[in-house]
Amino acid sequence: MTPHAQWKKEGFRREGVLRDAIPDGDHYADDILTALPEEDSRSLRDT
Repeated sequence: MTPHAQWKKEGFRREGVLRDAIPDGDHYADDILTALPEEDSRSLRDT
């Protein structure tokens, strides 16, 4: 399962991408911003 598929399964939504934000040796990697909608986070707190 890809990381994106796992986040989606857990209820997270992709909010944006910071292109070339993370140094990775001689290259840069993207930083993917995710968020858990408030209604989903409430249900996690109640369990």
